[in-house]
Amino acid sequence: MHEGVNALTLDEHANNFLLEQHAIGKKYHIEEYYLRKFLSYRDNHLPKATGLSRDLVMSWAEKSPVESEPTQRFRVSPVRQFALYLSRVGVDNAYILPAQYVLHKTQFIPHIYTDHEVIEFMKQVDQCKEFHAFPNKPEILSLLFRLLYCCGLRISEALALQQNDIDLQNGVLTIRQSKNGSERLVPMSVSLTNRMRHYIDIMEDRYTHGDNYIFHIHGKIISYCAIYGNFRNFLRMAGISHCGRGKGPRIHDFRHTFAVHCLRKWVREGKNMNAYYPVLSAYMGHSAFKDTQYYLHLTVDMYPEIISRVEDYLGDIIPVLGGTEDE
Repeated sequence: MHEGVNALTLDEHANNFLLEQHAIGKKYHIEEYYLRKFLSYRDNHLPKATGLSRDLVMSWAEKSPVESEPTQRFRVSPVRQFALYLSRVGVDNAYILPAQYVLHKTQFIPHIYTDHEVIEFMKQVDQCKEFHAFPNKPEILSLLFRLLYCCGLRISEALALQQNDIDLQNGVLTIRQSKNGSERLVPMSVSLTNRMRHYIDIMEDRYTHGDNYIFHIHGKIISYCAIYGNFRNFLRMAGISHCGRGKGPRIHDFRHTFAVHCLRKWVREGKNMNAYYPVLSAYMGHSAFKDTQYYLHLTVDMYPEIISRVEDYLGDIIPVLGGTEDE
């Protein structure tokens, strides 16, 4: 198998890699631009380089004097993803750029809500009262926060949902305004689909105007500030301590909790993690394998009893704790 794989040129491998990225729903336009630039750089500077050698990759990764660190990360990240792909398909000479080249320097440890905290938080959401400035508040927030936790959506993705993004027959959301500029399909559970169906019936009965946003007040999309203010109140009423704005727990931590709870459930059920892991990555709309990999560390850190089972499936790929705040 390796002989056939290694017989392909680097450009042929790159084309296959890009086809895979597009097949899983990523637009990957800017990333493809930088990967093509990298291949041209190889042709012009190191034409005799074979495979993805360390000298070639490190030469490309060197920071230009006029280049910012975020730009450097964005330029080299597709090459690292490409190297991970080459390694996965069995290419012998594929140097993987160290993670520090693509990780943000600011690291944090998100709050992973416990099962009890999730239950108590949702109780407070369901018991809230509407008022004239926020009609349908209980219905809106009950569905919104369940989408964040049950589907791992970013708050921006949930608020941007429109009625034509909802397939109630199959229970699938289409996420069009993703952080990485890609679109993806997100299946919902049966119970969440039924809740969505009931919600849309209620909203259609009460509002006959608007621009088709799922979460709106008199036709206008709900602001993040309105959601955040209620979120803080729900935390307090649920008995969940808050360390101050910017220190958490945060709304975005429901997304982190979704990923950790999924991994915990699958490992405890004995699922084949080699098969399920890429599913989680695609489901969450991650642009790089490292983004999903990060949750392995959070999972084993909170549930150390499953670490041996994770390592049995995935070897020593559990990364050093760190990550990006809005991933």
